[in-house]
Amino acid sequence: MGSKKTRNKPTLTQRLFLGYLIMVALTVFVGVYAIISLNELRQINKGIVEVDLPLIEASHAMIETLTAQDIYARKYAILKDNYTETLFWGRSTEFEQQISNPAFIKGGYNHLKERLRQLHDEYNNIFKQELALTTLKKETRAFTESLMAPLQMNMDEQFRLLRQLEQQARDDQQQKLMLTNRKSEESWKIALIISLASLALGLGFASFAARRISRSVQQLSEATRRIGQGEFDRLPPLETDYVTRSLGDSIRWMTKQLKEIGEMKLDANPLTQLPGTIAVERELIKRLRGQELFAFCYIDLKDFKAFGDRYGFSKGSAVIMMVSQILVEAVQIFGNPADFVGHIGGDDFVLITEPQYIQTLSEKVIKEFDQTIPSYYDKEDRGRGYIISKDRKDNVDSFPIMTISIAVITNEQTPLREPSEVAVIAAQLKQYAKSLHRSAYVVHKGPQDDKDK
Repeated sequence: MGSKKTRNKPTLTQRLFLGYLIMVALTVFVGVYAIISLNELRQINKGIVEVDLPLIEASHAMIETLTAQDIYARKYAILKDNYTETLFWGRSTEFEQQISNPAFIKGGYNHLKERLRQLHDEYNNIFKQELALTTLKKETRAFTESLMAPLQMNMDEQFRLLRQLEQQARDDQQQKLMLTNRKSEESWKIALIISLASLALGLGFASFAARRISRSVQQLSEATRRIGQGEFDRLPPLETDYVTRSLGDSIRWMTKQLKEIGEMKLDANPLTQLPGTIAVERELIKRLRGQELFAFCYIDLKDFKAFGDRYGFSKGSAVIMMVSQILVEAVQIFGNPADFVGHIGGDDFVLITEPQYIQTLSEKVIKEFDQTIPSYYDKEDRGRGYIISKDRKDNVDSFPIMTISIAVITNEQTPLREPSEVAVIAAQLKQYAKSLHRSAYVVHKGPQDDKDK
């Protein structure tokens, strides 16, 4: 009898498995809820970025355009000159372009758009009447004044509609921001409650390993607390054993998603705080479109990976910070205020300057780097001149003290139109610079015109 009861009683393994299934179910629920919440927040933010902000900007710009057009209409009533008429129609064309902004349709303001277009056409037709009379030389002061009154009424109505549009867009933006805050708070509370429930169940079903489970629970609890406080970069290390792997992965994934929302539109490198890839591309496009003479310097460290494998990520980060400081100080001292320094990730940096500063800046950077980098190595490795580490194929090899390579591309002799052209040349030139086995900068001024320094 007792034996039968023993056989029917769930084994410890079965309890653990059941507890694991329950934890996985709760974790999946958290993940699904997080996805739904994040998607709602994404849609709200998308509405702000694609509708509200463009409408606010468009309405403000259209008011400025209408104001200028009205000024030219009044000037023409007095001067009757062709130049003022040209300026008037130029502003009219600009208004037509502005009213074609797709945000009107996305925001459901197509009826308002058509009304504004109708009013603007009527405004232009009234002005054409004055032009016709001027051409026939039949205008009179009284008739001109009779035209100005409808012009003013029409313009006032357009201003009223545009201010109404701007205020409505601002109200919509404010409502969406408040909704985002409310949904974020609700999502955090629900995620915290479910996570704590999952941890409690895990402790109950995994009583045989109280110390290990307790440690895991404390880590996960601390992680959820920091997530709630927005400390996404200070999560404690989460164990990845068979008990907590699924929950830990879900928390890390959820943290990553929440962090991406928190850092929306922020492009700065988190370590060096230098502008990132998007800012680099915008700066390059600005100079290309402005047809400015510039020098694009692509900076990379040779054997940085081996250094990181040997000394760890902490010292690797210290080296990255050192390089960023050298670049910023070099630009401040030897460059000019328009120079740009960016960090596109890892050990890759970008410096954009004018061609006449290439030699001075490059030599300064190389000199400071070569003088400073040995201090980041141990005395033994520094004296030996190399370290023992593994290459990218996991083979043990010796690697010399790190060097810095600078690939410089200018548009002095080579016409450059797109950032992609600069990127291709920079990648090729960087490989050549790194093959020199020393700190060096290589300047590309045109086809078959690479210059090693």
